[in-house]
Amino acid sequence: MARIRLWFFMTMAFCGLFNNSVYATAPISYSLQPDSVVVGQPVYFSISINLWEGVQTQLILPEDSFRPLHILEISDTTLVVNGRLEKIYDIALAGYDSLDVSLSPVRVVLDYPDAGADTFTISGLTVKVRLLPVDTTQDIKPPQQFPVVLTWKDRLLMLWYDYWYVLLLLLLLLIIIAGFLLWKNREKIPFLKPLSPYEKALKTLEKLEKSQLPEKRKFKEFYDTVSDTLRKYIEEELGIPALEMTTSEIKENLSKYSFNQELFDVLQEADLVKFARLSLSPAQAYMFLAKAKRVLEDMHRTISELTESKQKESGNASYSK
Repeated sequence: MARIRLWFFMTMAFCGLFNNSVYATAPISYSLQPDSVVVGQPVYFSISINLWEGVQTQLILPEDSFRPLHILEISDTTLVVNGRLEKIYDIALAGYDSLDVSLSPVRVVLDYPDAGADTFTISGLTVKVRLLPVDTTQDIKPPQQFPVVLTWKDRLLMLWYDYWYVLLLLLLLLIIIAGFLLWKNREKIPFLKPLSPYEKALKTLEKLEKSQLPEKRKFKEFYDTVSDTLRKYIEEELGIPALEMTTSEIKENLSKYSFNQELFDVLQEADLVKFARLSLSPAQAYMFLAKAKRVLEDMHRTISELTESKQKESGNASYSK
């Protein structure tokens, strides 16, 4: 029994020594290419680590981050070479002044699963940065001139930048001349006369006649437009809010006027189409439109007669006074 225990402890000790020797042989190599560059040229600092599976690595950069050099890029790659892992860190540096730089130490930490962590330090690297040499033996060539192609927009901009004050004076002069001509011929220029309520209503009905809404089976829109046109005419001529009233309310408010009963028949027929959804034909729709035109003409004639009679009465009253 004692021999078995002794053999067990000797085997464990040998395995421990073997494991430590395996981890101890994990090499780290590095390179700095090139170590002498011109301003702005990158320097590549590469660190290669051969590892067994399960070993973790950590790259610890110096606190000054290699200043006065600038870090352009840091990358890491893991490869499998002959059954072992190879971890490669690539650091691209560049300098923008002429100087000699001693790189601060870089540490690499290897963390073994059952043997703790080990730290390797890389130091003693120097980078020389020089200005780009100038060949003074060559003659300095005169500046080359290239033809400039200008578009019409470029020419207009150049003209504006050079002569903007002249262009403004010409524009002001044109405005003054145009204003003078308009003022001189003000009596000869026909100004647009605003349409009367009757003219607007008649124009709307004529436009509706050309819309072909009945052929498109849009009877509701057709009848609504006719009804709204007549209601708007009443509202503008007599000051009655006919657009917001029912047909019965309109009839009650127009009782003092001698309008033809056909007006209320047209409005009631439009209400039936709107709410009862009657079956109609295009011929019926156009007959309805013709009836609405007659109603509009009759209202216009009646209102014109009332207006003329009021004017005569007011004229006679003022004359008698």
